[in-house]
Amino acid sequence: MSMPPLLLGAALAFWGWRSGNYAAAAALALAAESPRLLSWRLDLRHREFSRIADSCTVAFAGLLVWLFATLEAPRTARAVLTTLLWLPAVLMPILLAQRFSSTGLMPLSALFRYLRKLKEREPSTPDPEVDLTGVYFAVCLVSAGIPNMRDELFYAGVVLLVAWALAAARPKHALAGAWAASLIGAAGLGYGAHKGLAELQASIENWVSGWVLSGLAADPYRSSTDLGSVGRLKEDETIVLRVYAPEQDAGRLRLLHRASFTSLRGNTWIARNAPMAPLQAEADGTTWRLSAAAPQQRARIVTRLEDGKALLALPAGTVRLSGLPAASVKRNVFGATLADLGGDWGPYVAETGAAEDYAPPGDEDLQVPERERAAFARLLTHLSLKGLAEQEILDRIRQHFAAFSYSTYRDAPAPAGSTPLADFLERS
Repeated sequence: MSMPPLLLGAALAFWGWRSGNYAAAAALALAAESPRLLSWRLDLRHREFSRIADSCTVAFAGLLVWLFATLEAPRTARAVLTTLLWLPAVLMPILLAQRFSSTGLMPLSALFRYLRKLKEREPSTPDPEVDLTGVYFAVCLVSAGIPNMRDELFYAGVVLLVAWALAAARPKHALAGAWAASLIGAAGLGYGAHKGLAELQASIENWVSGWVLSGLAADPYRSSTDLGSVGRLKEDETIVLRVYAPEQDAGRLRLLHRASFTSLRGNTWIARNAPMAPLQAEADGTTWRLSAAAPQQRARIVTRLEDGKALLALPAGTVRLSGLPAASVKRNVFGATLADLGGDWGPYVAETGAAEDYAPPGDEDLQVPERERAAFARLLTHLSLKGLAEQEILDRIRQHFAAFSYSTYRDAPAPAGSTPLADFLERS
């Protein structure tokens, strides 16, 4: 399908907007539309087309290998997704070769080595010339979705760009009104299916994580909150953790970390894209280093085990675990640390220092569920954060939650029009 003028440039601009690669998108858009501005053409032969396509294949593989070697864990997923994100740049030479060629098309065998081999053995093998602009357009839209921002603007942008492409290919005998109604209906059905699939995915992830980690009292990938429940919360009086430390360290150890989550679905917190990576014990078999930073303070902790395993409760800035006779220790980028010790109780010493415990915020960390946005907007207004410097904003939020208190008893559900989380933040 031949692309209407400026559509490829618009698709690349959309890719740059969604991925944040504005300069690269501008350069690629200018290159993609340049054949419409320049009259000269190249008489490219099959050999030149094949070499250009092979060069793009090598560039794709090289980028993937380089990213795998340089990115931090989980490196495989990040390397693959980042490579796919940059596909519009990797494939640009193929697009330019086609559009600057005298025919404006590319032989199909240039893209597939097995077709070339087949044609060498059987010269009569058909080798059609194809227009790849439609494929490149689709690649731009797919790559724009790699950042996975999960908002309505992405879907609206895709619908508008696809509608632009389809409008150029609309048969002249097709009624404009019926065509537009069909497009709007398809877009609406697609949006509904997209939302439904997202909810189904969340449900499946919840079920799988619950099945895999059903033996643990704490789950690094999911936590269901009792916010909004009527009655007394935290009714269990069982001791699950003992902390031994000097009295002057009590304030520092008042809050211990087990797991962090990236998104809220209903009343369930979920962590995704955070696989557990095994840690290597030091020579004594009981010391596990979490960071290269030097330890400065220590606290001895004993935790209750479930089926011999536990998500370890750790102070902020834990850089090393000692006295931990575990068969294995695993940790994810959010600082959740899973130990397999065996028995009923597990002792360990958490040594802390100047270290970052968690990965930097990702896309999901910056998304507020739609039903909670009004409450957070009111909280931001209450804290008077507008116009403050970044560090002042962080300090003010810390001060607010450092003095935050809540009731463990509720006599009624959240008021109509509110949510359990909003009621927790503002009233209970």
